[in-house]
Amino acid sequence: MASITSRRPAYVPGGRPSSLIGRAFAYFGLCASRQSLSRLDDAMLKDIGVTREQALKESRRWDVPQNWRR
Repeated sequence: MASITSRRPAYVPGGRPSSLIGRAFAYFGLCASRQSLSRLDDAMLKDIGVTREQALKESRRWDVPQNWRR
């Protein structure tokens, strides 16, 4: 089985994705994570220390993390 490697990863955890496609995938992943947060029940939110109001506020955001803006 052949593997494909590139010089730079599409996404570096904690950093800005390096390519346009990498940024698109990272952004859509971020949106999906935020939507998943809004679907957690109250017990799960309590486990991670987030209130229902905080989860709903986060799920409505459309911006990117500050460290992506350079």
